[in-house]
Amino acid sequence: MKVYGYARVSTRGQDYETQEDRILTYCKLKEFELVKIFADKKSGKDMDRPELKQMLAVLDHNPYQIG
Repeated sequence: MKVYGYARVSTRGQDYETQEDRILTYCKLKEFELVKIFADKKSGKDMDRPELKQMLAVLDHNPYQIG
């Protein structure tokens, strides 16, 4: 199965690499084909997340590609 990952880190204290490692480990465990990891560096309060919007647009455009 093809899948996309999403990581959001705040501007303080969170680590993108840790989230990326967990996504990669999970995909390997489940034998998923990871197409791409989208990532935003934004505060949790900020709902303007360009990478999340881009991922959702990809999923809306290609709904059967992920299954």
